[in-house]
Order: sequence, then C-alpha cells, then structure tokens
Amino acid sequence: MPVTLPAKDLGRRMLHDFANARYKWLTVALISSMLLAPITKEFAYGVRVIDGLLLFVIVATLRASYRSRARFLVMIVAAALTGALLVVHALVPRLWLAVAFHLPLLYLLATVTALILLDILSTTRVTVDTIAGAICVYMLIGFVFAIVFSLCATLVPDAFLHVSGSKVLMHFHSGGFGNSVYFSFATLTTVGYGDVAPRAEIVRSLAVLEAMAGQLYLTILVARLVGMHISVLAKD
Repeated sequence: MPVTLPAKDLGRRMLHDFANARYKWLTVALISSMLLAPITKEFAYGVRVIDGLLLFVIVATLRASYRSRARFLVMIVAAALTGALLVVHALVPRLWLAVAFHLPLLYLLATVTALILLDILSTTRVTVDTIAGAICVYMLIGFVFAIVFSLCATLVPDAFLHVSGSKVLMHFHSGGFGNSVYFSFATLTTVGYGDVAPRAEIVRSLAVLEAMAGQLYLTILVARLVGMHISVLAKD
C-alpha cells in the first residue's frame, strides 16, 4: 500500500530534491533570462539587470558543470573572467573588452552544453532531472549561438539588418541581448519570422548550422529518451 507523506513533509522533500538537482536550477536561470530580459530592457538600468541575469546563468552553469575538480576550477576561472570583463566594460566601454567578454562566456556555455549532453546520452534511466538536462541542452544551444551572433555583430556592425532597413542592436553590451537571443531561438526552432535578417555571409552560414543542429538534436534525443523509457518499462 503506497505511503502518503504529509503536505509539510512532501513540500520539504520537493524543495530538497529541487535544491540537489543538477539541471533544474540551470533550466530556471535560462528561462528567467529569456522572459525578464525584454521586460527589464525598457526600464532605467535595464542593461545592468540583464548583466545580473547573465551572472545568474553563469552561477547556475557552474552548479550543473561539476564533474571533476580540475575541470571545475577551469570553469570557475572562465566564469570569473566573464564577470570581471562584464563589469570593466560597463565602466570603461572598449571594443576589445566587448570582444574579450564573449570568449570565456562562449567557452563556459559550450563546455557545459557538451558535458550535459554526454551525461544524458550515457544515462540508463529517464528521470525528471534527465528531462531538465535535455531542456537545458536545447536552450544552451540557442544561447551559445546567441553569443556567437553577438560577437559577429560586435566585429561587423552591419552583420544584421531589420526588414525595414534599419540597423538592429544584437551585441550584449549595448542592450542587444534580447534581440540576439530572439534571433537565435527563432533560427533554432526554424520559426524564422524574417523581421531580422543576417546580412554577413558568416552569419548566414551560422544560422543554417544552428537550424540543422536544432532539428537533429530534437530528432535524435527524443528517440533516445523514448527508447530508454520503453526499455525500463519492459524490464519492470
């Protein structure tokens, strides 16, 4: 006969499980940054709030990336360097600081994406945290390409163009975080509204690569998770 926990104990258990999960915090951080960035942008100091959201994502990324002490130390250095460059550029805007800021952040998110993906592919049982990890990988792919697009826009100011013919702010350090993420996920999900168009050849190639990566990831991973779930049910 199943044992029903009291509501108080059940709530504590749920909070404990959530706090100790590797990927749920990162899922919350990624979704929060996507939802809050466009809202805070319209207010005073909105750019600084967006910077804070990026730092929240970085902290959650560190929590999800712990595998070995050596690799974790490298990730901490990359995270610290990203935060330091973010603060310095806010105080002293320079092009080279804007470019340098993207590099450790790109390394950090790309590495975590690979680590989580390997963990998901090697697991033998589907859990809630496994599903959260799968969601994280999909969203991280979008954020990684958003960083790359932001870097391209920093180096090539006319890399993106609005359908009206006006320029579009796409780099993180000028309040273009939302635009960069929007374009990246519109490409990843193959929605492609067409209001923002890639003008530079390198950006067009990257957009095609991201669209292919998104479709292949969903096809392969969903088949993998469904196959594992059916296998477990058959054994039970």
